[in-house]
Amino acid sequence: IKKVYPVIKNFQTLIEDDPKSILKTWVGTDICAQDKYIGLECAKLPGTNDLALASIQFNNFNLGGKKLRLDNFLNKLEEVTIFHANSNNFVGSVPNFSKLKYLFELDLSNNKLSGEFPSSVLKATNLTFLDLRFNSFSGSVPPQVFNLDLDVLFINNNNLVQRLPENLGSITALYLTFANNRSQKLHTFILVLLS
Repeated sequence: IKKVYPVIKNFQTLIEDDPKSILKTWVGTDICAQDKYIGLECAKLPGTNDLALASIQFNNFNLGGKKLRLDNFLNKLEEVTIFHANSNNFVGSVPNFSKLKYLFELDLSNNKLSGEFPSSVLKATNLTFLDLRFNSFSGSVPPQVFNLDLDVLFINNNNLVQRLPENLGSITALYLTFANNRSQKLHTFILVLLS
């Protein structure tokens, strides 16, 4: 918690728009206190009795700011298991978060993110849920993404140029969407795999 506190406070300075007044609860030094730091949840670090920041839940907060980026935030939360930040106004690209060894859910949908497809997902060994929908990611999706042991892969509504990969049959995802990207062949492709 002591390592994460300055990261949280630095991130707080980037938020210029807070329509739901979430930041009014971000006071004091105890980010794990009940009814404080709404959007942050703590739990015991595996194998210890120490509290750690386990979950970020920013869904539909509509946070905004000209410099509201994931750099020096997401990649600094080494113990986080869930990072849900859909429907905000994050800008820039996704930093390398391969050191987040406990991360199993990442939802960055409906933001203003751009750049290449975040290749750090290829090193996120515990990731089971990946949602990058409704951003402006460009370039191609690495074929290795379809070899990941994911339950959910949503990459639709970006600027990705993607052809059906040869290894598509290898995917374990129960839900996969990559419709409405730049590829004409995948223009309406939605695939739901049933176990």
